[in-house]
Amino acid sequence: MKKLKILVILHPDLIPPGSVKTKKVFSEKYVAWKTEFDVIEGLKNLGHEVLILGVDDSLSGLCEVIDSVK
Repeated sequence: MKKLKILVILHPDLIPPGSVKTKKVFSEKYVAWKTEFDVIEGLKNLGHEVLILGVDDSLSGLCEVIDSVK
């Protein structure tokens, strides 16, 4: 399988912290970004390079990321 560079675009409030090392946190309390975490981890486990971008009402960050990975 070809490894891809994948941009995950999500709301800034749903960006999982980079410090999560175990899924134990999900059993202790409700975590709003659980789905996002699972998708990102799944892509990484498949060997893909994952870029994460939080987007709300401005697309300027999106344009910058797209320009930087061309």
